[in-house]
Amino acid sequence: MNTARYQLYFEDVEEGQELPPLSMDMTVTKLMMAASATRDWQPMHHDRDYARNKSKAKDIFINTGFNMGMMCRAITDWAGPKSFITRLNFKMEKSIYAGDTMTITGKVTGKRVADGNKLVDIDLLVSSQTEPTTRASATVMLPSRS
Repeated sequence: MNTARYQLYFEDVEEGQELPPLSMDMTVTKLMMAASATRDWQPMHHDRDYARNKSKAKDIFINTGFNMGMMCRAITDWAGPKSFITRLNFKMEKSIYAGDTMTITGKVTGKRVADGNKLVDIDLLVSSQTEPTTRASATVMLPSRS
């Protein structure tokens, strides 16, 4: 994880470069707090009986807002505090449940200058300990050394 003093610059990035993985254990408490913080009161995110019996899910699972926030964190932890995410597209294909370990990996797929902005394109993959769950692509604007 980067410290507040670390900053990645556009000139430091190469296509194919990998982002450091970001992992987090998904506890029941963490999932309930995430649902509460994002005001997502859908019971499958905080009510284990509902998730298992009505939703037919294995357990409560992370919500969209938390998933998106963790992908953004993976990018900004890598890129630093002067980075700015300009685009994030993702498709949630499977769920991450209480008791799972969520891991986000990423790879730089391109870099370009558009309208004077230094942009880096990234592909992300969110996985549980057993399988991929979310595929994403993002663009982050980085500062330049010049």
